[in-house]
Amino acid sequence: MLDAKHVFTEVTLDTAYLWLCKQRRNFPANADIWHLRFHWHTVRGELLQTLNKQDYTFLPLSVVSKADGETLHL
Repeated sequence: MLDAKHVFTEVTLDTAYLWLCKQRRNFPANADIWHLRFHWHTVRGELLQTLNKQDYTFLPLSVVSKADGETLHL
């Protein structure tokens, strides 16, 4: 079994953050990604600590279908 301290490192968290920013770069101004990006310097340490304590909950994404048939996962 993997130890959380070896999985949730600053490097893996930063890699995930960069991936998320890239995926959501064209999201609207009121999307949650902009709040996260603005507060990342504060959230980063708290998130890493929470992940390493294994004190977190994942929530499902919302799926939205646009008029043109495109599906968005928010």
